[in-house]
Amino acid sequence: MPIAQSRISTVSITEPRIHALVESILRQQNTAVLGTCFMEIPRCSQVPFAVSEDLRTIVIITAQNTAKYENMAANPNVSLLVAAPAAEEATLQALTVTAFAAKPKGARKSQAMALFIRKHPELRTTASSPDTALVELKVDSYGLIADFQEKTCVSLG
Repeated sequence: MPIAQSRISTVSITEPRIHALVESILRQQNTAVLGTCFMEIPRCSQVPFAVSEDLRTIVIITAQNTAKYENMAANPNVSLLVAAPAAEEATLQALTVTAFAAKPKGARKSQAMALFIRKHPELRTTASSPDTALVELKVDSYGLIADFQEKTCVSLG
């Protein structure tokens, strides 16, 4: 069976159809796979997340005594994979996200915590623990993957 050629296109997040699709995938899921790297060794971890209204910031929590937290501190360039629930194989979609991880401070931390708790009220105690780090992922780009063959690079500009 021949392998189909991948198709790649580039669009802006300001395009209404693309914005709605990216937002829909992000709002439907509660967890994502975070990709970090330390000393050229990649690591994947499942994390709960919430996304800002403008889709430019994703908030996650993690225990501070984890490899993923230490990896983000050493190399804040991260990736995130958010898979959309698929009704059937022909409609498989996912978002890949490239972002820069940073710990918010002051008012930004309060806003990020409120955003996270709105989506995950059951994690309020965990998120508020002194052993838990609240991390903002500043989105650089989205990659919308459809049917394993089509990739749409979504710019935030």
